[in-house]
Amino acid sequence: MKAAFFLLYLIQLLPFKVIHKIADAVGILAYYAVKPRRKVGETNLRKCFPEWSEDKREAVLKRHFQHMAKLMLEYGLYWYAPADRLRKFVHYQDKHHLDDALAAGKKVILLYPHFTAFEMAVYTLNQDVPLTSMYSHQKNKALDEQILKGRHRYNNVFLIGRTEGLRAIIKQLRKSDAPFLYLPDQDFGRNDSIFVNFFGIPTATITGLSRIAGMTKAKVIPAIPTRNADNTVTLRFLSGMGKLPFRRRCSRHPTHERLYRSAGKGKSRTIFLAAQTLQNPSRRRTGILLNYIQLQQKARPVIFGLFIISIKSKN
Repeated sequence: MKAAFFLLYLIQLLPFKVIHKIADAVGILAYYAVKPRRKVGETNLRKCFPEWSEDKREAVLKRHFQHMAKLMLEYGLYWYAPADRLRKFVHYQDKHHLDDALAAGKKVILLYPHFTAFEMAVYTLNQDVPLTSMYSHQKNKALDEQILKGRHRYNNVFLIGRTEGLRAIIKQLRKSDAPFLYLPDQDFGRNDSIFVNFFGIPTATITGLSRIAGMTKAKVIPAIPTRNADNTVTLRFLSGMGKLPFRRRCSRHPTHERLYRSAGKGKSRTIFLAAQTLQNPSRRRTGILLNYIQLQQKARPVIFGLFIISIKSKN
C-alpha cells in the first residue's frame, strides 16, 4: 500500500488537466480489464434503460469507468495537495442555504449523494464547515489508517463508526452544531428498511434520514456534487426538503416482508437503487458508481454519478 500512496503523491504533483487525461486512459483500460464490474454495469443499464441502444449504454458505462478513475487518482490531491490548490477546483452554488440555517442555530443534515465527485467537494467544504459523518473501517490496516488521516486532515470533522449505529448519530447531532453529512447508502439494519418501487421493481431502502431528522428536528439540506466538463466540481445546495414523514419504527406490508425474507434463498439477481442504497440482510453486496445522469448544457451532456449496486439476493 505504501507504494500506492507514494504513486498518488507523485500524481498530485502533475497539472490538473494531465491527471484527468491519465484517468481517462486508466478508466478505459479498467472497462476492459475489470469484467465483473463491467457486467454489473451492463446488467443495471439494460434493466434500468431498456429503451437505450447498446451503443449508448456502452458509451455511458465507459464514461463511468473514466469517472471512477478520476475519483481514485484524485486521492493524491485530497491527501497531499495544499488546501488552497484543492479549493480552486470546487465551486459552491447557493451555499447561503446552509449558512443561513447554521446562523439561525438550526440543526442541519446535509443529504449528500455518493456521487463520484463527492470526495473533492467534501474535502473542500470541510475547510470551511465543521462536519459530522459516518465511517466504515477498511479491512486493510494501512489503507484504513491513511483514509482516517485524510478525513481528519483539517481537524474539523467528527467521525462516527458505522457499527455505532443510529443512537450515536442522534447523540452527536443533539450536542453539536456541526452539520451531519448523510450519505444515503448507510445501512442501519433490517428494521429500518422499507420497500419502494424503483424502475418498477419493489426495492428495499432505508428510512434513516427521516428518522434522524424527526428525532433531532434537523433541517435537511440536499448538497449535490457535480463534475463539470473541465473536471472541476460544483457543490450545489438546495433550499431544504421540508418536514419529512417520520416513524420511530418501520412497518412493512406483508408482501414486502416476504420479499425481504426471500433475499437469502436461491440464485443471484441484480437489483439497483439510486441515491438510497439497496439493503440486504446478508449484506453480500457489490457497489458500482454509474455515471448516467445527463444535464443538457450547450447540447452536450454533463455526466455525474449515481450510486448503483448489485446485490446477491435469492429467489
